[in-house]
Amino acid sequence: MKSLTIISLILIASLLIVASLALIIPSMDDFDLNNPSWNGLSKFNSRIKPILNLEELNPIDSVLFLIGPSKPFSESEALTIKTFLKEGGTVVLMDDYGFGNDLLAMLNVNARFANVEMRDPLFRGKDSRLVKIIDFKASPYTLNVSSLTLNCATILVNVKESEVLAYSTPFSYLDENGNGLPDEKEPKGPFPIIAKIEYEKGILILISDSSLFINSMIDDNYALLRNLTCYKRVFIDNFHWEPSKLTLFKVKLRKTYDFVKTSEIKYTLLALLAILTFKLKWKSKEESELKKVLKMHPEWNKELLRKLEEERLEGGKS
Repeated sequence: MKSLTIISLILIASLLIVASLALIIPSMDDFDLNNPSWNGLSKFNSRIKPILNLEELNPIDSVLFLIGPSKPFSESEALTIKTFLKEGGTVVLMDDYGFGNDLLAMLNVNARFANVEMRDPLFRGKDSRLVKIIDFKASPYTLNVSSLTLNCATILVNVKESEVLAYSTPFSYLDENGNGLPDEKEPKGPFPIIAKIEYEKGILILISDSSLFINSMIDDNYALLRNLTCYKRVFIDNFHWEPSKLTLFKVKLRKTYDFVKTSEIKYTLLALLAILTFKLKWKSKEESELKKVLKMHPEWNKELLRKLEEERLEGGKS
């Protein structure tokens, strides 16, 4: 009985340790607002403090960020976004290889993300995929923006010249065959990178890079973010990111904790714990008494003694 109790306690302790570690370890998911690593949005979250509850979405002086959607939009979700735009809201759709084009089709917008990687061998960071953007049209959104650094971005297609706010340089190219080199037949820049599309009373901003404001890029691009969010309530959609198994586990743990801490469940568990503790102590006491008797009379039968003790207890109850 003692060994069984020890094993049970070890298992419970192990589960508590695993659960605690899962809650302590930060998320490493792309675009997660609590991810402090290079690919997270924790800096965006701390500086902008976006609203996650889209039920509070109000088009008046509000901007909604849709960043790198990796899950498709439903018809009802697209309708909500369409209504938000029609009534005067601003939507910033940042995508490169996700489900942005599906949403644009549902919104009846002609513009698309090319879904092909753009590179620039001259205006670049450490890598030709870290493209530098230096060509901007005058606009409230590009005010005091002298350059942007992109990260594995694509380009915009089917946009009007009057809608474009930023272009890549003439040295940029679409790496259609993925070899990292500007081949002769591959399209050359300049390409549209940011566009502003009027949508009835609202404004749709398209940016062909979902990574523009992640932790490792936000400092280079903060002037643009400041212009996009200036004097506006900022909302962000976190329903269209594919969570990792760790994130799903953390969500389930939080839901379990919220359920357990309700008064009815909490006091029921405490009562069960008290009963279990009492039974374990009682069993331990019984085992101790039995050991004393056997020590005095080692020739006696242990199982017979235990059976007699159980019968005595049952007789006492009746």
